[in-house]
Amino acid sequence: MTTIRSSSGTAVETALLSWTAGSLREVDGKGWTIELGRRNAEVQRGLASEAADVELFAPAALVVAQVFAEARARKAAGAEPVEELVAGYRLLALLYAHLP
Repeated sequence: MTTIRSSSGTAVETALLSWTAGSLREVDGKGWTIELGRRNAEVQRGLASEAADVELFAPAALVVAQVFAEARARKAAGAEPVEELVAGYRLLALLYAHLP
């Protein structure tokens, strides 16, 4: 399992045997721990070293949707639809910022 931590407290891990795009592993007061599903075809394409910037959007959007759905089911703080909409908007902004 590979772990990537951000300065905001979010940790992203990659699981070798997960078919889902992403899952919420842990929620604490500092952030969420997110696990990427390495068996998911979209995630595999996004993690490939030769992946283009535009190929990262679909798996990232899938992960955001999956993680927010799980977070709402757990009643986690920060999992309201508005926060999911902001996360989706930030993904779009990153995509447009990196398009040629």
